[in-house]
Amino acid sequence: MIILITAAMSIAAYRSILTSEEERCWNNLQSTADSINNEIDVRFKDNISILKLAANAMVQENRVESYEAITNHLNAFQNMTIFNRIDVIYPDNSVLLQSGDIISLSESSFDDIAAQGEHMSVRMTDFYTGKEVIYYSVPVVSNGQTLALLTGVIDCESMPSLFKATAYEGNAF
Repeated sequence: MIILITAAMSIAAYRSILTSEEERCWNNLQSTADSINNEIDVRFKDNISILKLAANAMVQENRVESYEAITNHLNAFQNMTIFNRIDVIYPDNSVLLQSGDIISLSESSFDDIAAQGEHMSVRMTDFYTGKEVIYYSVPVVSNGQTLALLTGVIDCESMPSLFKATAYEGNAF
């Protein structure tokens, strides 16, 4: 009888400890996820503000059509952001890359992207590199007319280096 009572109490204690530890682990992960979520939110808001600032500066300085001036302008702003590159999409579906190269959009049209206004994309394949990216697009507007779209591109592979989980010594993937 004593052996049965001891075994039953051991099993009950084991289950109680296991449940308690599991709950502690989930709470730790939830806390870490909330922390990372807040960090991502704050950093994106800051970087969106930088994109808006760059778009407004392009309009104020009449640099929308001067490709060399825009490239220099974007290179100055890009270093302050988490974006891997910043592109400018024009109404004729041409794209000025941050490198100064100009390519043509074949899949999307300027009108479709501009109709969405300021927005963040879902994860998609980059038309230039073929990698998975997320982009944030900000219209460059003058006198109520959208002259171009300033688009910050983030390579999804680089996101873990931008936003690090510190729980479980960085092993909380």
